[in-house]
Amino acid sequence: MKRSNLLIKWLLIVVLVLPTSFAQAQNADNAKHEVSRDRAVTIARSVVDGRVLSVQKSPGVWMVKMLTEQGAVHIVSIDAATAEVLSTR
Repeated sequence: MKRSNLLIKWLLIVVLVLPTSFAQAQNADNAKHEVSRDRAVTIARSVVDGRVLSVQKSPGVWMVKMLTEQGAVHIVSIDAATAEVLSTR
């Protein structure tokens, strides 16, 4: 009986603690691989041909403001975790 109670306690610990630890480790790993400012600028330049006016980062998103030769201003939003272009306006 004591052995089965001990086994149940260990199983509960494994089921409740390990997923949390794994998620924390995964979040720390993602933070290490976050898109850099320079990479965000490179991505924006591949989408819009122009001069970079400014680069700002809000939580999880890089916003690169660009000026084209025609005088149009574009803002390219880039996911800081995946490097995906979210929008161009």
